[in-house]
Amino acid sequence: MNKLNYLYDDWREASFPSTTTNENVDELHKELILYDLWVAESVIPFIQKGRYIPAVPDVVDALMQFQERGQELLLSVEGSDLDSVRQQLEYATKLYELYSEFLAIGQD
Repeated sequence: MNKLNYLYDDWREASFPSTTTNENVDELHKELILYDLWVAESVIPFIQKGRYIPAVPDVVDALMQFQERGQELLLSVEGSDLDSVRQQLEYATKLYELYSEFLAIGQD
């Protein structure tokens, strides 16, 4: 549980990434908002009240696919768009690690 608490605190302290006017970067950002919501709706009740209710969508798979799309997008953007995609990928990694640990605890 200590690892989960550490990952939870790290996620909660992280700033949510901003987006840019680039349409592809903005689409990626919209997906990240959804995945953040899925993680929040599962993990926060568990941390605060001990209720283990995983999200119905496959969050882990969605975040892995997000990482793939983000890595591809890195090859076609520059400047502030590049910074935004990097920040989104870093934030998505936090979500992935947190949610994966949440699932592992629930399987124990």
